Amino acid sequence: MQIMCPITRFCIGIISFSFLVSCSLAPSSLGDDIKICDEVTGLQEVVSKERNILVFGELHGTLQSPQTFSKISCNLLNLDSMPLSVGLEFPLTVDDVLNEYMNSSSKEMDEDALIEALNDKLGSVRDGRFSFGVIDLISDLRELKRDGFDVEIFAMVDRTAESKSIGMAESIIAEISKRPEGSQIITLVGNFHSRNNPDDPMRSMTYHLPVDQTLNFNIAYESGDAFVCMREGCKIYPFTYEVDEPWEGRPEIATVSPDQYHDGYWYVGKISPSMPIFDATGKDPHPRPHH
Repeated sequence: MQIMCPITRFCIGIISFSFLVSCSLAPSSLGDDIKICDEVTGLQEVVSKERNILVFGELHGTLQSPQTFSKISCNLLNLDSMPLSVGLEFPLTVDDVLNEYMNSSSKEMDEDALIEALNDKLGSVRDGRFSFGVIDLISDLRELKRDGFDVEIFAMVDRTAESKSIGMAESIIAEISKRPEGSQIITLVGNFHSRNNPDDPMRSMTYHLPVDQTLNFNIAYESGDAFVCMREGCKIYPFTYEVDEPWEGRPEIATVSPDQYHDGYWYVGKISPSMPIFDATGKDPHPRPHH
């Protein structure tokens, strides 16, 4: 689930960040094998060993959310080569598919085979959670693993849990116990699940995570379009995001909250739609956009 009308009108004020994260300069035990990736300004300031769970709330169905999330993953892996686990809003039934893809060569399981295997198990997921943008993200993460980084993907949605929020939080906590000490956990979820409002009876995923280990970020963007499912149906809708000042010069991620339910924001730029790979029937694919 996601919040369709993000809270607007927040001002960063006088806070400034002078340190720009660049993967080409980030320390790494991989030596010359450091992965060069686009910088994410402000990321260095929000990373800590104590807050090892980073929750990124998104607007499902944009190209920019998974693209920016991929950049963040690449940057995090270059920071002391910390192990990284990436949680996606997929049902647990696809964990074996994700693991096979991450650990296979392209000859064993190419992207088309991944899409077919996911489609067989995702059931009614026909929105931005199963879009071309998310498939590109998964492929980016596999490429990072092939380059020698310790990165894994895990599904979070336990359909047998008391609630979706509780199930996803339990999946995150379980992943922490499986991974090496000092690992970073990052998740991409709809921005209902990322918020932490203790007064809301529909308590979201972040509410159930350990507060001293978690930072949650709400999506910020320039107005554009996204493919989302709402009461009027699943289609491309316009979205407007108002800000007090232009985005130029602001960090892409910061612990300056756009609302009272998040610790900060992450900025993805002007949004454009990322279509689900298949239509509502799960049989007819949408055409893949040109890169």
